[in-house]
Formats: sequence, C-alpha cells, structure tokens
Amino acid sequence: MYKLVAPLILFASVAQGASIPQYAPPGPNDVRSPCPMLNALANHGLLPRDGHNIPPKQYVSALKEVGCAVDFCGALAAASLALVPTRKNAAGETVFGLDDLRKHLGIEHDASLTRNDFNLSPVHDNWSLDQTLYAQLRSFANPDTGRLDVTSLAKARKTRQADSKARNPDANFGPKQFTLAHGEAAIFLNFFGHQHGFEVPVNVADAVFLEERLPWAEGWEPSKVPLGFVQAGATSAAIAAKEATV
Repeated sequence: MYKLVAPLILFASVAQGASIPQYAPPGPNDVRSPCPMLNALANHGLLPRDGHNIPPKQYVSALKEVGCAVDFCGALAAASLALVPTRKNAAGETVFGLDDLRKHLGIEHDASLTRNDFNLSPVHDNWSLDQTLYAQLRSFANPDTGRLDVTSLAKARKTRQADSKARNPDANFGPKQFTLAHGEAAIFLNFFGHQHGFEVPVNVADAVFLEERLPWAEGWEPSKVPLGFVQAGATSAAIAAKEATV
C-alpha cells in the first residue's frame, strides 16, 4: 500500500493548485473504482490513497477542488453512500470505499466507455481500464481539432451500447443506466474540456484515463464556474440527442 511517510508534498509547479497533493499511482493493496475521475482524486490524495473509508465531507471537498458545485457533489456522495448505508468509521460517520462502487448495477453499469461489462470478465472485473476500449473512445476524437467533443462521445456511447448488447447476453442498459452513462460523459466534457468549448484534448484524456491523473501538466485547471445539475444535464441531453443522428 502506498503511504506518505512525510507531510503531503505539493507540486512546485505554478500550474497546479497549491491545495492539490502530489500524484502517485496506487500500490498493490490499494483499491480503485470503475471511475477514472474518482481514482485520480485518490491518486492525488484528495481521497484516501488506499481507497478505503471515505466520509461524505471528504468526497464533497475533493470534488469541489476540481470544479464541482456543492449540490452536485452532495448528490454524487449520496449515491455512493447508498451502496453501503450501514458502514461507519471510528468517528461514527458513514463511509464507503472506492471498491464499493464496483457493485454491479449500483452506479456502475454495462456498456462503459472504458471498462468491461461485469459479466464479460471471467473475474467480473468491471473497474480496470480496458486499453482496447479506450483506444476506441480515443479514435472518435475530432480529426480537425484532436479533441473529444459531444459528437465523439455520442459515437462512443452508441458504439459501446451496441457492442454490449451484441456480446453480453446479460446486458442491462435500462433508463437508469442510460442516465448514468450519459451523465458520466457529460461530466467528463465539462470537467476537462471547459477551457476548449467543452471539448477535451486527447492528451488530457490520456492523463485522465491512462494514468488516472489530474492533467495539470497538460495545461488543465478546474473551471472557475462550478459544474452543477443544469450544465451537466444540458450536456448529457446534447450527447443523447447527437447519438440519435450519428
């Protein structure tokens, strides 16, 4: 397990916010979720680096650091806590681990853009990055801009939903999963593409998906306008609408 043996070391680079601890990949005993964004927060120490015992206040605080509005952060925390409502830490707070988010059809779902379906993995690995799936997502980048945009995400979602349905006899992609999947795509575009008209440069996407690292080195910084329900919902709807035409 990765442990800090000294006070958190902060990046010296002026590009990274002073409140963001240094990136370190997970150790062999650390746990991670199907969500690369949450995994990046743990890899930066904004969430526990071992991935365990996350109280809601830390979850909300970590998401605020990267540009999430308080109400939206709170809703995401509540959805995670709903998976393990009886677990408490020593302070009596309800907590969850990143591995709890692997629960099939909790907030995890089939037809992920970069993770295998639960029932298509012999060991039900629905949390590890699938390099082939990520390469497919990356291939949908706009060739003129080198960025992933609404059209890119619509094509990727449509392709993965068809692929899951074709290969997974137990595929489950109902209204709840549709909403979650398109919401995730919207959050990705908003969090990491706000500097480019809500389009994500592929090198930024590489940092997020391949390294599960906040892409400060690529020139990213959190939006000064926190992401809330209205903007996330509008982007999600735009992706879904475009999906019907691509």
